[in-house]
Amino acid sequence: MRVRFHQDKIYVMGLSWGTILGTKLVQQYPDLYHAYIGTGQMVNTTENDRMSYEIALRTATERNDSGTADKLRRNGPPPYTGNGMAMKYAMYNNILFDIMGSARLEAVLLLAPQFAREYGLLDKVNFARGLVESFSVVYPQLQDLDFTTQASKLDVPVYFLVGRQDINAIASLVERYYNVLEAPHKELIWLESGHGASSEEVLDAMVNHVLTQATH
Repeated sequence: MRVRFHQDKIYVMGLSWGTILGTKLVQQYPDLYHAYIGTGQMVNTTENDRMSYEIALRTATERNDSGTADKLRRNGPPPYTGNGMAMKYAMYNNILFDIMGSARLEAVLLLAPQFAREYGLLDKVNFARGLVESFSVVYPQLQDLDFTTQASKLDVPVYFLVGRQDINAIASLVERYYNVLEAPHKELIWLESGHGASSEEVLDAMVNHVLTQATH
């Protein structure tokens, strides 16, 4: 991107899983970036998943959905490993997305790419298959992730765009991280969205916070 736009430094923005990559990127190569923007920021995957699971179980119980609640109890709280782990994560996350008024996880991750004109038929098949297979290998490697200790200092300005309705990336964990984070400049910007800010909210935050700060 730096080469493409002929810039010595660029901005990097992460969403959800992308915030893990984005945080590690600016931590390792701060000289390449003007700032880091994280929305749906992940902080501690295991603690976050357990809190999300408890929300899902409580919701299923309150809705008198005994079948789902029983399945969640049989699965137990995360982290999960081995065969079927992707479906166990999807089960409680689908409840969270329903609470937030979002599409089911399968629709977001599996169906949306089917409408990408850049993908051929084989690409679309392999995308879904690769996602499930790689998840069982990659996600367990993040069980010990905790940015409050592993990335408590970043040498770039940091902006967290936090959805008030987000129960997939728990806001209290982002606040905890924000409070301990050392950075040249940092802002915690509250949005009205759930997991994944709307384009209007992102544009407003970029124009009125990130770029405004950069000009000063």
